[in-house]
Amino acid sequence: MINRKQLVVGCSLLAVSQVGLAASYQENFNGYLAGIEFSKPDLHKVLAEKLPIAWTSSVRVHAVSLDEPVIGIDEGIVSSPEHPLVGTDGKGTSGTPGVCEKNCALRFRYPGSESLDEDSWSELRFKLTDDLLGEKKGLRDIWVQYDQYIPESYHYRSVDPGNTSIFEGGHKDFVLFADQYSGYNPTLIFGSLIRTKDLGVSELEGTSYLNYTFSTREDDPETQRTRKYCCEGMSEEDRMIIPSVDKGYWQRRTYHVTMPTSASSNDGVVEFWIQHRVGEPDSFVEKLVDYTEGDFYGDEQNYLNGGYILGWTNNGYNEDVVYIVDNFVVSDSKAGIDLDAITESDRVFPPNPPILNPPQ
Repeated sequence: MINRKQLVVGCSLLAVSQVGLAASYQENFNGYLAGIEFSKPDLHKVLAEKLPIAWTSSVRVHAVSLDEPVIGIDEGIVSSPEHPLVGTDGKGTSGTPGVCEKNCALRFRYPGSESLDEDSWSELRFKLTDDLLGEKKGLRDIWVQYDQYIPESYHYRSVDPGNTSIFEGGHKDFVLFADQYSGYNPTLIFGSLIRTKDLGVSELEGTSYLNYTFSTREDDPETQRTRKYCCEGMSEEDRMIIPSVDKGYWQRRTYHVTMPTSASSNDGVVEFWIQHRVGEPDSFVEKLVDYTEGDFYGDEQNYLNGGYILGWTNNGYNEDVVYIVDNFVVSDSKAGIDLDAITESDRVFPPNPPILNPPQ
């Protein structure tokens, strides 16, 4: 059972959940100004400075109501899936002109272009505040979970038909860091690529495959390196988006990171799950990352306290693509998330892609 502690800040009613001794925060995106850049309005700024999560900057991100069609989603009205820990309360902004009051979510728009030289970009950055962290600088153990809608217009184009490498592209999907992005700061990046051998194969084309890396500071006088890269992952089997499965449906994405206990312990953890087709009878869960020997100790920055959702894509899009994000949860314990979304399924749908040109 979840005991809710209500915090009243000015006219805003904020809900912070505590499950046992674990602190967690659930965001339903109700109560924000709609129709303008998400992190810029003065009303949002006042709210964000007093929320357990501050939304610090955004690019082409807007709060929208899912009670009506979302611009850029051509398949009609999209209903957000239920989350067992995310309520429907607002933030004390009822009646304020321009505020999305209920059944709200975030719209991320990636502009499309016929030019293969054009990249594209949409992202929302966040920072954990003292309301969640207390006197800590960040979380050594962090769980993040949110829902992402994959539109029918989703595609992953190739911009280099002559590429002979296994993979092409580069699309950021989620980032966690300590204090600031990259530089000397511990930074974990999840992204996706496409396989070049999928191109031209209708049942495979557009499938995106996971790649991730964790980088921390390194001062090596011999190599002059300032960054150490740990637990880089790239696989032809770990699929982020399966077009035949995910287009027109929701994914529930769950990330878990535990920072190492010392510089020599090598006990850092990185885990990542995707629940495909959330809320549907044929929903299933895949675990894409299960890494338990991380040596990404952050020294005086051995924590995580910020990040961003989605991000830059190197390949761009042929036409505008709009993703919807809802039910954002951050917690320092597994008890603060939807556990069904990390319970792996006995089956995988569809089956693994066929082997192309099998040997005779």
